[in-house]
Amino acid sequence: LRLCFPEQSPSERARGVRRSFVETGKQLLELGILWNAGPERLRRLVRNRDSVDRTYAGLRRTDRGLLLAAPHLGAWELVNRYLSLTEPLHSLYRPPRQSWLEPVLVRVRESSGGVSQPANTRGLRALLKALRNGALVGILPDQVPRERFVFAPFFNQPAATMTLYGEMLRRTGADSVFLFCERLPFGRGFHLHLLPGDDPGLTDDDPVTAARAVNRGVERCVRLAPL
Repeated sequence: LRLCFPEQSPSERARGVRRSFVETGKQLLELGILWNAGPERLRRLVRNRDSVDRTYAGLRRTDRGLLLAAPHLGAWELVNRYLSLTEPLHSLYRPPRQSWLEPVLVRVRESSGGVSQPANTRGLRALLKALRNGALVGILPDQVPRERFVFAPFFNQPAATMTLYGEMLRRTGADSVFLFCERLPFGRGFHLHLLPGDDPGLTDDDPVTAARAVNRGVERCVRLAPL
């Protein structure tokens, strides 16, 4: 917090730390609901459905794919399941260390129509093919890959940043959007934010320039709901 929000006072940062731990606790407790909720409950959990549907319709062009950048912010598990109610969301997953958990994750993420691919060469090829065919594809832009990354500024700090997002946009001509589900207070549900990925740097041939644009998009999300 001191690095990313230097304008905050020590007391503001201390309150931010406490709130962050509270939100992490909420995240753990809500997983059972987000993983098991049926279609109608998923729709009720997103409180701004009408504005989401209008924004999504304006972003979605039938002649090309749409690449979603969904950072680890708010309820990212809800993003996958909610959007898959409209059309299948293709995404990668990193197999967990506990082998028994992998089929559980795949079942949950595909239960509302999504398509999950393992984060390997085969899975990446499947995602590129889907995107070229006009599908909806999701990427976690703040995940540090084992390879194919560069260092780019994130809140003015050098951060290892994937080059995959920009590469996929350049190779497929897909549209781009940044999004996250903000948790509302007192169990009131979630607000789904959709931010057009209209930064021209995202498709720049220079990987550092493109990665910097990805981080700017993630920063926009974080500033809307830092905790």
